[in-house]
Amino acid sequence: MRRIDRFIQLALLGSGECVQGQALAPDCGLYISSGIGPVGNNIQVQQTLWRDHKLPMPFNFVNTLGSSAGYYVAKNLGLSGQSLFISRRGQSFVAALDCVAADLACGAVKQALVGVVEECTLPLNQHRERLELPEGAAVAEGCHWLLLEKGVDFKDAKAVLGYLKSESKKNVFGL
Repeated sequence: MRRIDRFIQLALLGSGECVQGQALAPDCGLYISSGIGPVGNNIQVQQTLWRDHKLPMPFNFVNTLGSSAGYYVAKNLGLSGQSLFISRRGQSFVAALDCVAADLACGAVKQALVGVVEECTLPLNQHRERLELPEGAAVAEGCHWLLLEKGVDFKDAKAVLGYLKSESKKNVFGL
């Protein structure tokens, strides 16, 4: 896949590893969350516009949207179901799990791939400043993914997290 950024790469790597060896329904719902989204591409586009006084490259501009990662993940995994991108500063993964729990409960989806993706940009001191973190605070990038299916009674995100905690003690999810 050409013209993808670091955020999309993280989403592709994590989602692919999560579902490796699993049977995915073509209509599997896709839910991606992030606290800050594809910040690297947003910085690049802003610098091109304001510092360089030029128009950004089309792929850079399109990839400023976090939902672009959903397109690439769905294409890579052969998914044709609904795709949601949820971005908010605090507890974005919990918000995504809330959506998954509601959609599983009402039958909108029978299977859901849900993940959180966070990208870290260089230089780190500027990344910390953007996130309003203290100087020297640890920062990292990565992603976490789960494949959930209808059949477990999830009333809300707290139930999902509680279930995952109990299962992780059994080494099912490796959390």
